[in-house]
Amino acid sequence: MKTLIQGACNEASDGECIAAQAATYAEELILSKPVSITIKGGYNCEYSSNPLMTTISGSLTITDGTVAIEKITIR
Repeated sequence: MKTLIQGACNEASDGECIAAQAATYAEELILSKPVSITIKGGYNCEYSSNPLMTTISGSLTITDGTVAIEKITIR
């Protein structure tokens, strides 16, 4: 069962990397705290490699902090 990326962003500490499975997530991501995080997508079910892409069907809004994304498509 996949969890929402927003929940991981809410709990993330400065410098943390969030790993997301290769799936489509229907959500509006909002980062509104002064942290710098990375969201890496495309992971397999075991999170042992990330050869694919993750899709966010929604948006990404940054009102505070910074976000780097890798292997993420936002539609």
